[in-house]
Amino acid sequence: MRNSQWIAIVEDEPDVSHLISYHLEKSGFKTREFRGGKPLLETLSFETPSLIILDLMLPDIDGLEVCKKN
Repeated sequence: MRNSQWIAIVEDEPDVSHLISYHLEKSGFKTREFRGGKPLLETLSFETPSLIILDLMLPDIDGLEVCKKN
């Protein structure tokens, strides 16, 4: 498993996700945006972010379920 310095933003609303990402990147952080919990869980199988900003109400899997799975 590879560790790197990035922040995962899990948010199904693109405008909200882009706004969060914009401000974090403006402050010098690297970000990756995910539209649902399943794509994040797939990524977590081979990469670990430094921080996860997780929406609770996602279209594919509830944010609390994402927390329980990892």
